[in-house]
Amino acid sequence: MITLHITRADDYEGVYLPLPTTPAEIGEAWVELDTISGDVASTRIVGAVSDVWGIGQYLKNADVTAHGQFEKLNRIAEIVGISFCVA
Repeated sequence: MITLHITRADDYEGVYLPLPTTPAEIGEAWVELDTISGDVASTRIVGAVSDVWGIGQYLKNADVTAHGQFEKLNRIAEIVGISFCVA
């Protein structure tokens, strides 16, 4: 499992979103982010919690506002989850 730390604008608090996630959970996170800033374009990943060391550095580059991005992030979380179940 991966938990993303997402925020907007210059705020560091943001929200924590566990992956894999559903469209409803993403919507709830966006509502919380709207209380920080209405500037959707400033939405970004500031960190990630995972058993995979350093994955947050790579995920920070993901454009979470891009269409289909959460499907890709969910797939990464599924692969990471399977890898740790097998190990």
